[in-house]
Amino acid sequence: FPSHDMNQKLRDLMIEAGFAAPEMAGRARKFADLLIRDCVATVALIGVGNYENEDIVWTVEKAIESIKDRFK
Repeated sequence: FPSHDMNQKLRDLMIEAGFAAPEMAGRARKFADLLIRDCVATVALIGVGNYENEDIVWTVEKAIESIKDRFK
């Protein structure tokens, strides 16, 4: 996998999932991007549904930030 645009955690997970072949790197990266985006969107919906509860909104914001940071 190209190391310049993918963090180590993503590389490790993709290898574990069987995306180790060089020709799969582009598809694997696209899949990872889509999966991360979907996870963030799912968490964001929890915040939208609970916008009046400051504790939940804060937690949702921190969860989104954590997901994005983990896979930068």
